[in-house]
Amino acid sequence: MTRKSLMNQQWGLYRTAVRSTLTALLRRASRDREWRRFAFESWGFHPPSLRKILLGQSVLWINCASGGEIVQIFSLCRRLKDAIPEASLVLSTNNYHSFQFAKRIPGVDHLCFSPWDLAGACRRTLRVIRPAVLLVVELPSCPVLLREAKAQRTVTALLSGYMSQDYHRHPAYDRPLAMGVLH
Repeated sequence: MTRKSLMNQQWGLYRTAVRSTLTALLRRASRDREWRRFAFESWGFHPPSLRKILLGQSVLWINCASGGEIVQIFSLCRRLKDAIPEASLVLSTNNYHSFQFAKRIPGVDHLCFSPWDLAGACRRTLRVIRPAVLLVVELPSCPVLLREAKAQRTVTALLSGYMSQDYHRHPAYDRPLAMGVLH
């Protein structure tokens, strides 16, 4: 098999995977309001009411990848809200089931889905939320979001209970380190 035919075959598999994933997402979104919300917010399209709610407030945004990270920040959210009651606390996750669990976290003023790590989705979300601080929990799985937040002069931080002295050798950090979003 030639390299070109192999690449064509891989591209075909990729297109099929994307098509089936989008079909499944749209099918779920047509039946479930939360999945519809996930579909829109992941692309950075948030309800206009969110902008009105957060207008003129200092916003602290915590972005978590999935369930384990949500569990880690359970007490952090409550303590942040106690320490800075005037700040609006926005929590986001990219996982539907983690989103359901996060509804139980005390101190969170608004819960939303994380944007895809694409410049357009991140910029749209940042324009709506306008955070003073963006905290990313555990792994920097969103280097584009961090880069766009820094460009808007948002203070960014990575919170990790597992970060060791040689964390930069872990493959999960290759892309963020290459993009220069971790210092």
